[in-house]
Amino acid sequence: MDTSVPVSARITLGRFTTMHFVHNQDLPTDFAAYVRKRRFKRLELQGSTNTCIVQCKLLVRNSPKKSTKIGKGWKDFCIFNRLKEGDVIVFAAHNQMRKKKIKVYVKKEFSF
Repeated sequence: MDTSVPVSARITLGRFTTMHFVHNQDLPTDFAAYVRKRRFKRLELQGSTNTCIVQCKLLVRNSPKKSTKIGKGWKDFCIFNRLKEGDVIVFAAHNQMRKKKIKVYVKKEFSF
């Protein structure tokens, strides 16, 4: 992970594997609370190893069941960053970044 940002300035929002995160699946609770609290409509996702930023639409619903999902743009982000089943990703933001820009750290799963 990026160690140039002090740990106290970084907020880790969620962690999950791509195996359980397909397009339109609910976001982890802490990450969903973060984007809901700020009333985001879109996120700018940037992988930790590249400079390309992908605009993603947020799908926020309150009834009949509360849900928060990443919609259009997520698939492009996964393809661009070569994410695959078993990879672990961490969403992170800190107060030095633009408010809707989220850094995405990826830990590749290796099979032997």
